[in-house]
Amino acid sequence: MSEIIIATSDTLDGYRISSYLGLIASREFMLDSCLSNERHIDGFHSALKSAETRLRESAASAGANAVIGVRSEYFKNCGGTIVVLTGTAVSIEKL
Repeated sequence: MSEIIIATSDTLDGYRISSYLGLIASREFMLDSCLSNERHIDGFHSALKSAETRLRESAASAGANAVIGVRSEYFKNCGGTIVVLTGTAVSIEKL
């Protein structure tokens, strides 16, 4: 898979959006634990990274080379935390 650019902004400096391919999302579940705060933070970062990898895979499957307007949300559920990333898959070209 070629590099997929992930951005929280709705535009990318130096690029032109050639097509909008639709909304994509990814999620990852992280069990809450009684571990130390530091290990819990490490687990959260791991879940966030996994959700980002899944977002990139969804973008590639849609034929995109970037995801713009990425937002993150976190929900507590059933003894864990759900990390959700959403964004718009786009095709971009360098200016």
